[in-house]
Amino acid sequence: MIALTVVILIILAGIAVLALLSGIALYGRLARLRAAARSARSDPESRRDVSAAVREYNDAAETFPSNIIAGMFKFRKEDLPE
Repeated sequence: MIALTVVILIILAGIAVLALLSGIALYGRLARLRAAARSARSDPESRRDVSAAVREYNDAAETFPSNIIAGMFKFRKEDLPE
């Protein structure tokens, strides 16, 4: 019984670490998205970079386990620039 409890705790700890790392990666994607948007204001040709950053962020925010962190911290899906 104790062995089963230890195994369950190890699995839960692994899931928590995975979710935390996914959240950190998601935040990094959001930071890249913001940086690309800032550069697009001064350089109209960099819209391609902004579109790529938006797609990457949206994909990460909708994929497990990042979607759990995105939901907890209310990260929202971004619209592609026109």
